[in-house]
Amino acid sequence: MNVAIRNRAIYETHKAHPELTYRELGDTFGISRQEAHRVVKEGERGIMGADMNTTNNHRFDKPISATEVSRETGIPRWTIEKWAQRGLVKVVQHPGHAAPGKPVLLDPVTLNERIRRYRPHRKLAAVEA
Repeated sequence: MNVAIRNRAIYETHKAHPELTYRELGDTFGISRQEAHRVVKEGERGIMGADMNTTNNHRFDKPISATEVSRETGIPRWTIEKWAQRGLVKVVQHPGHAAPGKPVLLDPVTLNERIRRYRPHRKLAAVEA
């Protein structure tokens, strides 16, 4: 069985039968309870990438801050800020030093393109939780 298919089956089994322990899940699929726990937690955090999320439904039509984008998409805020620093996402409004605390607004066109191409790095995504 493909690992991605197995992980999806484990996650869906856990969602359908939350009363099962991780040991019972592991025994069912022939893995350790720790591995079953890791797979379920990855599914809950949504970091299984294309295996769990087949489409990205986040479309932005107006300038938005990195914090709001992070909240809606689950992409780490620092990743979005790095995109802006590197010029991968255009900055529409930068308040500068005159208005501390005011959010930096990002261009929705370049942001949507970058989000569409985004694939989480599994090791970094696992550390963030």
